[in-house]
Amino acid sequence: MLPGVIAGHYQRHEAEIDLPDFCARQHCQFIHETFSELKRLPAFDLLSINIGSIPKLPSANAAPQHEAAWDWPVKPFAPFLDRFESWLAQEAKLCQHIVVIGGGPASVEMALALRHRCIREQLMPRISLKSKASVLLPHFPASLRQRAMRHLLQARIEVLLGAEQQHLSTTPTQLHLWANGASPSTDLRHSGLPLTAKGFIAIDAYLRVQGQSHIFAVGDCANLAGVPKSGVAAVRQAPILSHNLQATLKGNPLKRFHMPTSSLVLMSLGTTTALGNKGSLSAEGQCLWTLKNHIDTRYVRRYQTIGQ
Repeated sequence: MLPGVIAGHYQRHEAEIDLPDFCARQHCQFIHETFSELKRLPAFDLLSINIGSIPKLPSANAAPQHEAAWDWPVKPFAPFLDRFESWLAQEAKLCQHIVVIGGGPASVEMALALRHRCIREQLMPRISLKSKASVLLPHFPASLRQRAMRHLLQARIEVLLGAEQQHLSTTPTQLHLWANGASPSTDLRHSGLPLTAKGFIAIDAYLRVQGQSHIFAVGDCANLAGVPKSGVAAVRQAPILSHNLQATLKGNPLKRFHMPTSSLVLMSLGTTTALGNKGSLSAEGQCLWTLKNHIDTRYVRRYQTIGQ
């Protein structure tokens, strides 16, 4: 729902889940701490890890503390929204050029959401989408790529493909937003967990950390062959994870996770229209945005209200 908040379709509180409140409603203890090493965690019988990912920043600036004044990763969402709200209130009128870095669904949605919000706020900066890939949305069918490109050009968004992704010396007249795919959190480097060559947690088909019978990992922070880094994948892993956690405690058989060969993907287009893709099929229209809005808001409201 982040692009919808940026575009102005949702208030921030409509897209956020208060985790301490949620835990209290589920009679769970919430501990707000940073643990970079497994041995420093509180004692546990089972551990499930889902800390997400961060955008792929250049290696010299990959640490989370990289927070140049007008050069932001879009994750974690909370600090990004803090900066965006402050920028919109105080500095947006100075901005002449917004660069969204990335070539996947998140960057397309972000660029179009920014254009919609800028028009709404009577701002007209130049907006560019910059990707090192030679094509837009490289993991999607040509029909969807063509639809997305048409909407970007109609929104007067410059699309730069095959471009080097380097940090520039930004000023208040330029804003750079990094929405270019998943990179592992630096917190994992010294965790003591088995990591892949790219730094993600290595897991098996049962969502267990390799070599660990009582530690699980899911979502973007974990790596399993054939499973993309996406919210759709994380949501689909949830029921298997729930079953396997309970089965481990009870000594029952675990279930393997299988990612469907094709899933419905919905991408907002800034306005109340959306693109849809499933397999080789693509479509667009307001009805798809209505469907996406229904799915997203129902999901968030469920966790905002469950247990009340």
